[in-house]
Amino acid sequence: MSRPPVYELRNVKQHYQGREVLSLDHFEIEANSIVGLAGPNGSGKSTLLRILALLEAPSMGKIRFKGAPVQNLKRNQRRKVALLPQEALLLKRSVFQNVAYGLKLRKDTENLTERVQKALSLVGLELSDYGRRSWKQLSGGEAQRVALAARLILKPKVLLLDEPTASLDSASAALVLEAALRAQEKSGATLVVASHDLIWLNSLTNQVLNLDRGKIMGQGPLTILPGPWHESEIPGYLCLPLSEDQVILAAAPGQYALPQTVAGIDPAKISLPRFHRPDPPPLNLIKARVTQLSIGRDPDDLLIQLQVGHLFFNLPLDQKNLTPGTRPGSKVWISFKAEDVIFFR
Repeated sequence: MSRPPVYELRNVKQHYQGREVLSLDHFEIEANSIVGLAGPNGSGKSTLLRILALLEAPSMGKIRFKGAPVQNLKRNQRRKVALLPQEALLLKRSVFQNVAYGLKLRKDTENLTERVQKALSLVGLELSDYGRRSWKQLSGGEAQRVALAARLILKPKVLLLDEPTASLDSASAALVLEAALRAQEKSGATLVVASHDLIWLNSLTNQVLNLDRGKIMGQGPLTILPGPWHESEIPGYLCLPLSEDQVILAAAPGQYALPQTVAGIDPAKISLPRFHRPDPPPLNLIKARVTQLSIGRDPDDLLIQLQVGHLFFNLPLDQKNLTPGTRPGSKVWISFKAEDVIFFR
């Protein structure tokens, strides 16, 4: 008999002051999985994480945790979930006291120093160097890592991270990524990470859910193309204006409502032509700037992030296509068919 999913949500909605900020028909998160929540600011990621953390109840809908309705969970079951918010606040105490605080609340203080040392080492900090430091002596990256250690020491079965690398430098972000993966591998915890950085999410997670305006628009490494979309001069097509007088063309769906329509494109459908070929519409040929190169979970996997105006495209990159022209700061052409753009509503 298969185990129930860690979370099952059905017809979940959340309203703030009469405004709907989250609307999910049905989705599940399996045990021991690493799930990413992608989307722009205001897409509902943080709201969903607070609901998953059992910190707030939805306005309507049903949520089950390991098969049980969340309203029936006892305190010891709720303690199996830990949330690291985007701006994690530390107590006005030493690093040691911050990391140990949760265990002390639970009156679980056996081998306390050893456990604090292990939790700090998971995030790349040494107890001998940091244990006595005050919270105000820490950099932003160090404070975020101490806050993560304070969650890891509790050995949660579910670890929820809200934009954990948003305010960190690249070195600290790499340490947070490594610590989260190590904790997940050692404890078999379920990891749910919210971020607007698809490159980082794709290097970390098994599955990515794309949110926009409180709804799941799709799964996988989709690039979300929010509106406003407009009627194109080409009959049967819509267009999305970009910077530098560029536009994205898309085949119009059967039913749509302008300008709120939201679309997406699968990175597998996007190519990087070496030269600018003046192909006629409806083929999209757009100039983009390389903003980031990174290695995926498999060292042989390369990921490239490209920016066009307010949009970011995150694509897998074959190593044979790695050239000086794909370095960060370079300009490249991206190409995809108008018919490959998917509309959600």
